[in-house]
Amino acid sequence: MQNIIEVKKLNVSYKISKTEYVYAVKNIDLNIKKGESVAIVGESGSGKSTFANSLLNLLPANANINGSIKIQNQEIINKSNKDLMNIRGKVAGIIFQEPGASLNPVFTVKEQIEETIKAHN
Repeated sequence: MQNIIEVKKLNVSYKISKTEYVYAVKNIDLNIKKGESVAIVGESGSGKSTFANSLLNLLPANANINGSIKIQNQEIINKSNKDLMNIRGKVAGIIFQEPGASLNPVFTVKEQIEETIKAHN
């Protein structure tokens, strides 16, 4: 079965001064096949959120990313914002852990998913 997500030698560092970087993710390889469930676990500050955000290239400006991330054989790193918008929400999505960015309990999950689909069509 073909990989739907393929990560090779992923490194993400953050610039913390003019000449200094700190690594949040270092040399990660991961393959996920269709239908597989994967959990990324670790202590607070271990790079889980950075890794998840890197999958859709949602990193802040001070992040430096290298390696390879492919979603359905499309390389994500160095894609333009326009190309990324065609992937985000259509091919892949993320539900953030922050309460303000999570699903709204006032609306059904269906309503919220439909809203996302309409925004990308």
